[in-house]
Formats: sequence, C-alpha cells, structure tokens
Amino acid sequence: MPKRTPPWFGTIEIEITEFRDDPPNDAAFGIYADVKGAGSRVETVRVYFDEDLFPGYFRVRWNKKLPDEERKILHEKRDLMIRWALVKIEDYLKGKIQEETVFISYARDSAWLEKVEKSKISPQSRPEGPNRFIFDA
Repeated sequence: MPKRTPPWFGTIEIEITEFRDDPPNDAAFGIYADVKGAGSRVETVRVYFDEDLFPGYFRVRWNKKLPDEERKILHEKRDLMIRWALVKIEDYLKGKIQEETVFISYARDSAWLEKVEKSKISPQSRPEGPNRFIFDA
C-alpha cells in the first residue's frame, strides 16, 4: 500500500491551472490544480468528470451530438464545475480522499453533485483572483 501523505495544515493556495476537455484517460473532462502549502510543499490535484456526467446529470438527449453539448455545458456551467472540483480538492487536503486524482461520476455522485449545485455543500476556500483560491486548513 502506498505511503499516505498527511493532511495539509495552515493556509493553502489552490490555483486552477488547466481545463482539459480531452484528458489522457476515459474521462470527458478534467480540472487540474496546483496546491501550494507552507514551505515548499506543492502538489497537482486532478479532478476528472466521467463520461456519464453530461448525459446523466445535464440530461443531454439521445438525439443531440454529445461533443457539441459537452462544449456548451462546459462554457455555461464552468463556475459549477470549478465548485465541484474545489470541494473534492478540499476533501483531499483534509485527508478525506487518499489520492490526488479524483473521479466524479453521475452514477456514483449524483446526489452529491446536486447538493453542491444547490449550495447545500459549498467550497470553504475563498476566491483570491481568477482561478486562484485560498483554503485555511
């Protein structure tokens, strides 16, 4: 079993560095973030959105072209996607998630996705510029 990195402490900077609409795996979309803690601790956390998310959560109809609809949703729902990613990144920083690569799927996470969208669960980090957030662990 790989060695577990201890949870992060103090003030942590989360910077969204990349939005990938064709990540190097089976996911439909990915958000990459550099996480910088006290001292020289830096990690890249990747949040991937599985293929089932777009047709399942956003109810993309069967007669629509999925790639076109995905691009439209990514443009219109960018802030929501960032909120989903931030909550997962914060869970990683708290030690609730073990790996720095997280997958979100409609089949497994639909109730959680809706809670974040309706702000029943919200990111605890505060915006500190475009694509930059501060999290106090």
